[in-house]
Amino acid sequence: MDAVLLTRPDYRAVEAQFARRVEMVEDHALVLDELGATLSQALSAASVRWRPDDAAEARVSELVKVDAGRRAEICIPVSEQPRYVVDVDGLTGGRRILSGDVTLVSAVALVAARRIDAIRLAQERYTQQLREREIAQLATEAELRALRAQLNPHFLFNALTTIGYLVEEAPDRAVDTLVRLTTLLRAVLKSEGEFTTLGRELEMIDAYLAIELARFEQRLRVRVDVPAECREIRVPALLIQPLVENAVKHGIASTRSGGELTISARLDGAESSRTLRVTVADAANDDPSRHRRRPGWKRGVGLSNVERRLDCHYGSAASLTIRPHDLDGTVVEVAIPAPAPAAAFERNAG
Repeated sequence: MDAVLLTRPDYRAVEAQFARRVEMVEDHALVLDELGATLSQALSAASVRWRPDDAAEARVSELVKVDAGRRAEICIPVSEQPRYVVDVDGLTGGRRILSGDVTLVSAVALVAARRIDAIRLAQERYTQQLREREIAQLATEAELRALRAQLNPHFLFNALTTIGYLVEEAPDRAVDTLVRLTTLLRAVLKSEGEFTTLGRELEMIDAYLAIELARFEQRLRVRVDVPAECREIRVPALLIQPLVENAVKHGIASTRSGGELTISARLDGAESSRTLRVTVADAANDDPSRHRRRPGWKRGVGLSNVERRLDCHYGSAASLTIRPHDLDGTVVEVAIPAPAPAAAFERNAG
């Protein structure tokens, strides 16, 4: 009778088809548009329009209001404001809204409301994730600005004292050391963004070590073993310099005869999932059998800052490890993802 005499659609089929259509829709307006199209066809209605209606909250228990069998006002029972009402008007061919139609309309209104609630929840979660990432980003940028703004007062004092001594004893070396200090200050205070290349980081470290070499002279020996392919890898700015400074301050400077500082890097893994490993190690010049082992590095502000920034940029994909050196010293290794140049280009382009 419904299909032949009253030309009614298969209500269950209409409801199931509507649920499938809106399942992958990610915008509430599109859900309501799809609802309007479904009702227009199912009810042979000339006009189906939706509108926001915050007062609809009071009518959640009454989803459908029918006026003389020819018009209907449908409340979409979403859980939070804004809520919506769908107006159905202009039924054609003598069509009237009967009880079966009300059942269909109520069912698809509930489906639409559930989908809109799900979309809103997903959007709230996404917004929260964006907010958390922005907060983490701001915290990282603040730490980076603090790193650039702070220069160890003892180091600066020692550097100036060394330059003052060299002015009298070796003027040429004094000028060279002053130039190195200027280069270092410019590099530390210059705002390049959060990332640099390992090569540029090493250039700044070279300026820092040149000043320390002028101060420690024979007590400090430096060896750098970083292949050219590693120097092009992007790294967080001022990531390695604090490790080198720690090695000099807590390693070399703490021994009477000094020692050797080694900076090395290598790439591990396949081309599509490479890892950059940068190692900073200090070793004593003394025979380790003739004195007690040094206490080694402490996890102070510098190391904690490096660990936080690694976690912020790379999460569990990065690591920082500290272990004793065989020759009475400390070895620190930083491991970070190093995508192939093509992959990095595609990521930046995206």
